[in-house]
Amino acid sequence: MKSHRFFHSLVAALALATLYQTPAVAGVSLSLQPVAQTVNLGDQVMVNVVISGLDAASQIVSTFDLNVNYNPGILNAIGVSFGALLGDPDLLEADAGKVLSTPGVVDFWELSYLSDADLAALQPDSFTLATLSFQAVGLGTTTLIFDSVTPPGIYITGASAGRLALDSVGTGSITVQQANSIPVPATLWLVLLGLGAFTGRRIKDSSRPE
Repeated sequence: MKSHRFFHSLVAALALATLYQTPAVAGVSLSLQPVAQTVNLGDQVMVNVVISGLDAASQIVSTFDLNVNYNPGILNAIGVSFGALLGDPDLLEADAGKVLSTPGVVDFWELSYLSDADLAALQPDSFTLATLSFQAVGLGTTTLIFDSVTPPGIYITGASAGRLALDSVGTGSITVQQANSIPVPATLWLVLLGLGAFTGRRIKDSSRPE
């Protein structure tokens, strides 16, 4: 009898705990967001590196050093552009750089010289850390992924220059296809066929002796 009362009390306690538990707060996430997921051979394509969830975590971004891997047989990295939300490099508020010389890897980083308070006032909950530019050089699909193995890994610092904990890290993908040839309307084919037949008949008639 005593064990039955204990079991019912335990079930009731678990039910109350479930009813009144505090909803989980989403953490900071990092993602790769291609502007277009399907492009034609020879096209340029942009990929935004986006961080989000800063407000819920009461965080900022003060530094990042990231590597993105991709298939060099399908894409060729041609550039990296940085925003001004870690400070303006032209005003010596930040410093940024990139390395594109290794096939299949984009290595890019930015360091802010602003205070935590200035960064908190400047940065929204979600923003683009950098935009990567690629040229489509081969057919197929490539995955874009953050390199978490090669030092320094996925390195992002927040307030007080502490390493920023990421709740999730996303990947991206781009498919390169052959550009379709422009279709010729069926009516145009009929007109061309008619002109060809008319021209052939005139040539035949002109060659007939009088």
